[in-house]
Amino acid sequence: MKKLIFVLTAFALANMACNNKCCFLPKVPAYIRAQKDSVQWEANPSTSTIRNDTITIIGKTENPGALQETLEIKIKNKGSGVYNLLSNETSYYTTAGLSTPVFRRRLDSLFANSVNVFFYDAASGTISGSFNLKFMYPAMPSGTTKDIAFLNGSFNLVLRK
Repeated sequence: MKKLIFVLTAFALANMACNNKCCFLPKVPAYIRAQKDSVQWEANPSTSTIRNDTITIIGKTENPGALQETLEIKIKNKGSGVYNLLSNETSYYTTAGLSTPVFRRRLDSLFANSVNVFFYDAASGTISGSFNLKFMYPAMPSGTTKDIAFLNGSFNLVLRK
């Protein structure tokens, strides 16, 4: 019982200490990350936007001298919840610098591709959530493909208007 009272008191004090100009709670940095084919992958989410009712989450890697990767997820904003994605709502491609895409992959329609939005605040544009995506490389002449999976993905970012 004492622990519960202590936790509730601490929570109340934390809420009273916050105002529009100051809060002692640290600001969480923006990120988009996942396990890409079992390797930790992280990208810059700075170009993510909201336009009308569409949220676009974009992660771009910045590896000088290497192929640049872009992961793009578009969802119709319905607030928090699970969004099952279709192929026209996601894209993953690599470019050599800022040129046209070198490799473009399509979403695997047999995989349960989804985004789960945990938190969305329209006033500040802050959005947090998770995702699981699987992309297929177009078939080679040999008929083989190279799938790329972004599993256990997470994001926290501020959308630009």
